[in-house]
Amino acid sequence: MIARATQAQTNHDWMVLQVAQEYARQGHRSIRADHPQHLSLRPAQIGDHIPDVTSVHPTQNIPIICEVETADSIGTDHTKSQLLTFRQAATRLGGVLHVGLPFKSDLAVAQATTNGWGITVDYWWYGVER
Repeated sequence: MIARATQAQTNHDWMVLQVAQEYARQGHRSIRADHPQHLSLRPAQIGDHIPDVTSVHPTQNIPIICEVETADSIGTDHTKSQLLTFRQAATRLGGVLHVGLPFKSDLAVAQATTNGWGITVDYWWYGVER
């Protein structure tokens, strides 16, 4: 787990909850979130990492692995390791990788970073404008 500044951690936790709630609204099954309100339903560890949210798509019946990052964490070696691990797992399982960002303004940097790492993100979630 990466050490974030207090506000960045608050933003991260808010976005994890937003993604989990949106998956629920969309009818996803087996939703698990690494969030204080979901501690009994944490996602399973994948390799050396625990994703922020996992679910099963309601109509496509495919696993979804979602990792939430903040502006201060998106470019770190830890995030690179997580996303590589989760991308490989999603591919192996026939699933998809989603990445969430609390702020839409961080999207271009996050996309450029993951593209530079050669990591394909299937869907980007983002929160509010800054």
